[in-house]
Amino acid sequence: MEEREAIAKLKATTDYRYSHYAYTNDTGKAFDMAIKALEEQASEKRKSEKSMRIEAKKLIEEHPTVYDVDKVVEQLETEGSKIEIQYENNYEKGLLDGIGKAIEIVKEGGTDGR
Repeated sequence: MEEREAIAKLKATTDYRYSHYAYTNDTGKAFDMAIKALEEQASEKRKSEKSMRIEAKKLIEEHPTVYDVDKVVEQLETEGSKIEIQYENNYEKGLLDGIGKAIEIVKEGGTDGR
């Protein structure tokens, strides 16, 4: 059961509802304290989960991508060959130029040579 579900169940109980109508008693205070504690716990949990997502994202972004350069170049060359067969206009020329540039980038390991 999640915190939000527990809070909803507590607020839906007859004891909770009646403890706040006629007078404030210890039962009402106990319910309020329990609900407040659950709300704080849920808030901390959300912060912790967000922090973990941020850290995981950083690790992923900092980790170098590994790929088989030869296979990627081969795939790009295959796509380029398909376009060369149909080469008729500037559109195809642009595609071929782009594929050529992509092959250079892949062979260098990135646009900045890393």
